[in-house]
Amino acid sequence: MLRRLRLPVSILATALLVACGGGGSSAPKTPATESALKTAVAEFGDAILQGDSGKAYGYFTKQCRDDVSKGEFAFMVELATSMLEGFADTSISDMRTGEVELQNFTAESAEARSTVIDGNGDTFSSLDESGWSAWEYQDGGWRTSDCEEFGGGSGDLDMGASSDYDPFAYPECSLLVEGQPVPEEFGTGSEIDLSCDEGTDTYFGFTMTCFTSDREYASSDIGFAFIDEGIYYSGDVRGCAPPCSDLVDGQPVPESFNDDSASGFNLNCELPTGEEDYSFEWDCFDSDRMYVQSNGGYAFVDDRIYVAGSPDYC
Repeated sequence: MLRRLRLPVSILATALLVACGGGGSSAPKTPATESALKTAVAEFGDAILQGDSGKAYGYFTKQCRDDVSKGEFAFMVELATSMLEGFADTSISDMRTGEVELQNFTAESAEARSTVIDGNGDTFSSLDESGWSAWEYQDGGWRTSDCEEFGGGSGDLDMGASSDYDPFAYPECSLLVEGQPVPEEFGTGSEIDLSCDEGTDTYFGFTMTCFTSDREYASSDIGFAFIDEGIYYSGDVRGCAPPCSDLVDGQPVPESFNDDSASGFNLNCELPTGEEDYSFEWDCFDSDRMYVQSNGGYAFVDDRIYVAGSPDYC
C-alpha cells in the first residue's frame, strides 16, 4: 500500500547520510589513509543499519560523545531505522553501505558520503541524495564529528543532559484497545502518538497521510488511528478510501467519492484485501469527453455513472 510519511527530514538524513557516512564503544585504531576512512564510513553505516548503536557510538569523536549520551544515540538509531523500514522493500537490517566517496581529504580530516544498498542489491540511497558528513582523525582512528542531529550540539532533537533520561518511557501497548478511543496517555487530535512499550519492546509511532484521500492517521507497527476520529484499530491501516463494493455497475458514483479535482470525484477505493485501487482522469482521443478510470471500472464526468471494465467508446 503506497503511503506518504510525514517526519523530520533531519532524522532521515542522519540515518542514511550521516550513518552511512561509520561503529563499538571504542572504534579500531587505523592509519590516517583514505582507504581506512572509507572502511570506517562503511562500518559505521552498517552498524546503524544493523541496529548496533553500541558499535556505531564508538565512531563518534570525543566531543560528540560528550554531547550525545549512549541512551540518546540508541533512541535515535531505533527511531530512524523504524521510520526508514516503511520506505524499503526489504528489512533495514538487510541493507548495507555501498560506494563511499570522499572530499577535502587530509591526514587530519575529511568529508564522506555513501550509497545505501537494499537487500535486493538495488541502490536505496544514491550519492546525489547524500549529504557530506564530517570526519576527523582522532585517538588513532577515524571518527565522525557529525552528531548534532542525534541530539548533540545545537541539533533540534536535544534530549537533555540528565543521566536519568529514559528515551523509551512510553505508555503500555495494552492500553490500546481495538475499536476504542485512543487513551489520553497517547495524546489527542493531531497530537496522537501511538508509541508504546510492550515488555522490553518499543513500538514507535508516526503521523502518516493516506495517498488516496490525504486523510491523516497515527500509526505504529501494531495499529493505527485516524486523527479525525481517534479510534484505535490493530494491524495495517484500513479506511483510507471508501470500499470498492460501494461502486455498483450502472449506478451513480456515491458522494463519498467526491473531491476537489477537475472532475469533482475519483474512483479511489479500498479492496477487501486492504489494498487500494487508484483512479486517474482521462480525455477521450476522439472527443473532449472526460472520464475517471480505475482498475475496476470507469465513469464519464458528465454523467457520473459507474461502469465496470474499460470504456469501449467515447
